[in-house]
Amino acid sequence: MNEEPRRDSRPIDDVGAWLDQRRRAAKVCPACGSEFERRPGYPLRHWAKQITCSKSCATRLRHMNGEKLGITPKSVAERFWSKVQKTECCWIWTASLNPNGYGQLSRGSGKAPFTAHRLSWELHKGPIPPGRHVLHRCDNPRCVHPGHLFLGDAWSNALDKVAKGRAKGGSNKGETNPSAKLTHEKAISIKDDSRSSRELGRVYGVSKSTILAIKNGQAWKI
Repeated sequence: MNEEPRRDSRPIDDVGAWLDQRRRAAKVCPACGSEFERRPGYPLRHWAKQITCSKSCATRLRHMNGEKLGITPKSVAERFWSKVQKTECCWIWTASLNPNGYGQLSRGSGKAPFTAHRLSWELHKGPIPPGRHVLHRCDNPRCVHPGHLFLGDAWSNALDKVAKGRAKGGSNKGETNPSAKLTHEKAISIKDDSRSSRELGRVYGVSKSTILAIKNGQAWKI
């Protein structure tokens, strides 16, 4: 009986080289069309399952496949509203919070997340001007109600933190703060005094900006 010829006519000594060549064989990424090879040291079991050249292309491919099936990724607005609980007063962010207690929404791999209350401002009132901060009237960091938000500069933001007891280095407000130079009665007198902020600052031993903050209702809420 005649033996079947071997399908692979390579000499047995070349098998190792042949396997190495198969491991290094380039693949074509279906998302971007570029060729890519196995990285040195990358486990073969993972290489066998890898389809795309990068994580970004993997995400793009999922979106491409979703479009073919009539499925589109959720918009930022849809994702935002799915994480908001409206109450009679505030609109509460129910998802992830950053270390400062403000809501956050993922923007994608490798990108800083959206801050929920800033995103709410942009969705309802448009772009935030460069250098401006979005502050809370309600002093609730998780609130995304556009009616509870207002714009301010860095200085206004700092004064707002001090007035609400959220500044670093102490949370005591008003007279309960050991470093306070004013009392509630003095703050009332300053608010009703018609003299200039510079003159009042000299009289009470505080800065002009502190006097302005009191008169504008940003500090020592009266």
